Amino acid sequence: MIFRGLSFSRIRTHLRPLALLALGLSVAACAAPDPGVSKRELRNTPLEGCCDNAETYPAPLIHLADPLAPAVGRVVGAIVMRDGYIAKPAAYAAVEADLRPLDVLFVSSKGRLSGTMLPGLFSHVVIYLGTEADLRALGIWDDPALVPHHAAIRAGKTYIESDSPGVHLSDVEYVLATDAVAVLRPPITSRARKQETLRNLARALGADFDFFFDNASTDALYCAELAARAMPEAQMPTRRLYGRQTIVPDDVVALAVTERGAMDFVGYVRGTEEGWAEADRDTLIADLTRNWRKAERDPARLKDQDPG
Repeated sequence: MIFRGLSFSRIRTHLRPLALLALGLSVAACAAPDPGVSKRELRNTPLEGCCDNAETYPAPLIHLADPLAPAVGRVVGAIVMRDGYIAKPAAYAAVEADLRPLDVLFVSSKGRLSGTMLPGLFSHVVIYLGTEADLRALGIWDDPALVPHHAAIRAGKTYIESDSPGVHLSDVEYVLATDAVAVLRPPITSRARKQETLRNLARALGADFDFFFDNASTDALYCAELAARAMPEAQMPTRRLYGRQTIVPDDVVALAVTERGAMDFVGYVRGTEEGWAEADRDTLIADLTRNWRKAERDPARLKDQDPG
């Protein structure tokens, strides 16, 4: 569903009640007032205090939203109000130049209603599976878990993610139809462990999406949960939000970019209305800080927050 010719403010005004019900739950993927591990680890860094105090939706509203979350979440997640700022072949090439299998992409999509409703910078997590050549080099291409997906991978669907349709393969045009992406690398070095991880990710294909962003559930997976379950080495921090244990994308990126987490910072590509560019660690830190400060000034969390 794409809206053209309407201002962000008008779209948000009309859809805010619907979005609050769905994203009161979905905010679990972005922020919480008790960051737990990340709060401790980010002390005395440029990102100290990042992601704090973001549980702004009333708890009763969240509980009321539970039965409606899947249906409403699908509607809100489908609303695209403009093209992504880095949705360009040259930007895709810049992101993919340094990618290795199992790299994790954290994406910011402020051109989507879901992205504007969520505080912070990053709202979605995607894993790079690798090309046929990558998978052959790792000795996993002919594994029974991968064989059913050969055609899709050869067609360019080299990423795995979980969103409202469930866990599925995607191509770069789908994944990077967004405004910014930070790439992190988990500390998985042995060939055998990479094979096992890729095998487990392939086996997760077809699983349902977890609209409740609850790590305790085992029958469905949200985006960050998919990565965390497949790669415990990434040590993605969790926090308690609205009574659920969940993973916050901005927490993970903040730890990596300050060298306080298990994953390594690989690169950052960001865009604005003026264009896109590859950016460094300091720019990412500044963008995280700026977006959380915007959220503090706007309790309704409804502003269009470009990376810049």
